[in-house]
Amino acid sequence: MRKHLAVIGLLAFTWSVDAQVSSGTIALSGSATFDLDTGATTGGTADDIVYQIISPFVYDIAPVTGAAIVNLGNVNFANVTVNQLQSQTYTISPIAFSPGTTVPIVLGVRTNAGNYAKVEITTFTTTSPFTATIQWVTFAPASLSNTPAPPTLILTLAGVMFWQLRRRFVRRPAG
Repeated sequence: MRKHLAVIGLLAFTWSVDAQVSSGTIALSGSATFDLDTGATTGGTADDIVYQIISPFVYDIAPVTGAAIVNLGNVNFANVTVNQLQSQTYTISPIAFSPGTTVPIVLGVRTNAGNYAKVEITTFTTTSPFTATIQWVTFAPASLSNTPAPPTLILTLAGVMFWQLRRRFVRRPAG
């Protein structure tokens, strides 16, 4: 009985949570590659983006090793969801910016592992060592485990839990 209630409660909880793979903030120096799935600057084949200094006046973030990127425009980083990231059209073309570019810049990245990341360039320097500070959150693709549950499902689960508790604790009169 308790096991059934625990399973029902766990299903209701996990159904409505976005599955985060990694997140954090890091300062990338020029030509640094970065793996958005692990949060590591390994320089290996698992990396998803590279911060490049094209000239003292042009910089870019480019996808590498099978990743793809999209400029999400002027959006609130905190409000970007995995469902929004999945609905974008991605490209392998770099996203360029220059000293006059207003930050923050919000990007979407489909990683080479098949996950989706929101990336915010919070600052970048226009003199040596030419660093860009990014904040990122990487999500597993939206599925049953991270899509919000419909209200009818939540009400049904609540009804089943109430019925089970009532059966257990309400005693019938003898006779």
